[in-house]
Amino acid sequence: MKTRRGYTLTELMVGLVIIAVVLGISIPAMYVLATRLPTEASLATALEKVMYLLADGRQLSISTEQPVKFRFAKLNNGFLFQVFVDKELDGIPDDPDNVKQVNLTTAEDRNCEGMKVLFNGFELNTVEDFYIYEGIFIKYAPRGSSLDYSNLRIDFVLRNMRRSIVIQDSMPSIAEVGR
Repeated sequence: MKTRRGYTLTELMVGLVIIAVVLGISIPAMYVLATRLPTEASLATALEKVMYLLADGRQLSISTEQPVKFRFAKLNNGFLFQVFVDKELDGIPDDPDNVKQVNLTTAEDRNCEGMKVLFNGFELNTVEDFYIYEGIFIKYAPRGSSLDYSNLRIDFVLRNMRRSIVIQDSMPSIAEVGR
């Protein structure tokens, strides 16, 4: 009797059907993962940069025992965040060489295109009244100060994903809001 070598056509077809089923299940999942990862990475990067800037501003306000201004500005191609010592509370850095800043622009990260930054749910073009003094986040107004920013939420929204920095009782932390 002859011994057969190789596979029958039926065995080959069963193997191909199994491979097709596995690919049919995994390709959509891989597509979702591949489209979501750059968005999550851009949000995480933006969140961490601004969180570190807030921490630097807080530390600067404690070490210098001076008010530190937190400034936000919406640019044509992204956003600018800055912290600097501002003794006179006039919005001008006391030492222009000691301004710490974070640029979130499409030039740096193409995936940032379409990102929104919300302060307590509002999309603003600038924030000019946000100060940090002795580690406390305060809202400055020429007639006086208030602790309005002791509890603040800064949301970063990109392609239906939202990540937030929450300042609760002047302690900033990162909070995941949802997808």
